[in-house]
Amino acid sequence: MIPAALFLAIVRDRLFDVDLVIGRTLVYGALTAVLATVFFASVFILQQVLRYLIGGPNEFAVAGAALINGLLFQPVRRRMQRMLATCLHGRDGHANRALAAFRAFLRREEVDLDQLRERVLATVRDVLHTQRIGLWLREREPE
Repeated sequence: MIPAALFLAIVRDRLFDVDLVIGRTLVYGALTAVLATVFFASVFILQQVLRYLIGGPNEFAVAGAALINGLLFQPVRRRMQRMLATCLHGRDGHANRALAAFRAFLRREEVDLDQLRERVLATVRDVLHTQRIGLWLREREPE
């Protein structure tokens, strides 16, 4: 099962470049280790503070510390992941997300030509960060 899952992941995400895979593994592994260390250290510190405030060991201190840390930690985790994605993928990661959204738009059963034109222009403008953009469509020749 594991080799099959690895094969599917490599083919699906186009991870044929071994250097890229190893580099990403090391970076994401290091990020995970740093985030886990910060998370558990902050849970421990919050737990000690809450125990001091409540007075003695208490299950509420453990649960409260985990809850508070979970709420405070999510924005930090998201910001670090965005920063890492920008470092690894640059603007390319943003382009991939924009193109994926455009592909999802095209998968709809019916697409109006005016909506398609606006969506093409918006996607190109978003990906290329251009000031001016134009799209010329050729008129359909009568049959």
